[in-house]
Amino acid sequence: MIPCWAVSHAPGWKIDWCEDKSVRVRMEDSKGKTAPDMKVPDMKCHFLTSDDKSVLIVEALGWMPSAGAQWVRMNGEVSFAVSRVEAEADPVTVKLVEGASSPLVLKGGGLGKDGSAEDVEARIVVSEYRDALPAEAELRRGKKLLRLEVEADVPLSIRGMELQTTDGIPLAVSEDWECGRLGGSWDINPVEEGELRVLVRHSQNLWRCKALMDSRMSLAGLVREGNGKDPVEERPEKPPVTNAACIRAAKGERPATAELAGFLLGSDEIFADAADQRQMVFFIEAKTKAPAVFGRRCDLKEQSLEVTDSTGRTLAPAVFDLYHLSHWRGRGGNGVIGVDGKCLSLASPGAEWLRVRGTLRLPVAAMQESPVYELPLMERAELQFPVPGAENTGEGERDVADAGEAPFCRLKLQDVKELKKGVIAVSVFLEVEGAPFDLERFELVDGKGRIWENAGPEKRANLITWGSQEKKQSWYQNFEIRNAEDVKSLRIRMKYRTGVKMVDVPVDDMIGLGGPVPQKTGRKMP
Repeated sequence: MIPCWAVSHAPGWKIDWCEDKSVRVRMEDSKGKTAPDMKVPDMKCHFLTSDDKSVLIVEALGWMPSAGAQWVRMNGEVSFAVSRVEAEADPVTVKLVEGASSPLVLKGGGLGKDGSAEDVEARIVVSEYRDALPAEAELRRGKKLLRLEVEADVPLSIRGMELQTTDGIPLAVSEDWECGRLGGSWDINPVEEGELRVLVRHSQNLWRCKALMDSRMSLAGLVREGNGKDPVEERPEKPPVTNAACIRAAKGERPATAELAGFLLGSDEIFADAADQRQMVFFIEAKTKAPAVFGRRCDLKEQSLEVTDSTGRTLAPAVFDLYHLSHWRGRGGNGVIGVDGKCLSLASPGAEWLRVRGTLRLPVAAMQESPVYELPLMERAELQFPVPGAENTGEGERDVADAGEAPFCRLKLQDVKELKKGVIAVSVFLEVEGAPFDLERFELVDGKGRIWENAGPEKRANLITWGSQEKKQSWYQNFEIRNAEDVKSLRIRMKYRTGVKMVDVPVDDMIGLGGPVPQKTGRKMP
């Protein structure tokens, strides 16, 4: 269960961080079951912000309400550091080399135990500096990706950074500021000098304050005590969106069937105040047995399932958008797929569970492998060939200048570098034009077709669509190769999906605040 609170703040003020050591949240359900007080972990990773609100997320690890619970009460307090003053630190110069750092002093950027302002000794670290991935967008070709982070031994709040030349001239680049983190990233043109000046904006003159939380929520949204007996639905003029709970249900092992995996109560847009935002959000998982896998996309974009509650009331249908599907490998190599849906209504007051049922049509495919293509292990090595599996094309390689209008692929290497002796890092890219293609992953193989284990974390290729109507697609996957002292070339094979067919997947699941509800409840089903 993941309750969320939207903490409002006055214009000009900002919630800079949460003092997690003082966070205590108590949870109790309508049957009297309680959870132990919970300490919120590193809150820098648990904030969403807007101009007038900050959303605090608390995860109740390992605790669920009782079966049949009608509501859950959550109360507690959180201490925040807030500020309304922004200051600029003196510019510092950083070398554009990964791992390089420069000292930085943020005057008045800290908060002492007695509430007084303190200077903070920090450092700017170049966490990443490399060629921007050309597969992500045409506009990024020839640019460098720069990521900077501010590190310190005490809490602080960074409001932004400005990049300047060594002469102090601001660079005309847009900043991708990472919400809740002390870092940002930019696409910049290569810098001949090899260094830049960085101007850091930070919060100053911080104050401590407390946010008090005491609310109840149910399948009907926020509730209050009506006549002292049963909770009734609260209907304010503008429904609050300050509470939400995500409930994770058990995952079954039935092949090619779907079950309700979880849902979100409240608003899909936590900052919205409109009445039409009162809704539930569902997430459904489906599985299929190997060697069959789920396809990545589906032509049937929107599909609906019926939603009823324990009072017998039929709610608005849950509508699922299947245009984009998330999928992964489960245990035993089984395919798993996930789809999101929305129900534009809430349950009846006092409802103990919801039932979602109907049929989803999902794409199922077969996994194929391409021939092995060989590229020299060098920066920007490239090979072009027909799209594997495309009709009326051979598998032979062709010259780049002779591609014509036939669907083709470009296979590339980039970011080739030696991490340490005998360990090579390389990014493998694939660009496809003129034909649909559904890549799962790249494999590096030796001369006998045996797979080289990737010492890096990535096991699947990352898809990036950068053309209209997905006629142009690209993938990349990062590899770390060990024992690579004598490696002069890479042999690359691709695993991809083909032969997609639509199958009917029945859905019939019940879930309440306490998690999944067995169908044999002894109650009359609506």
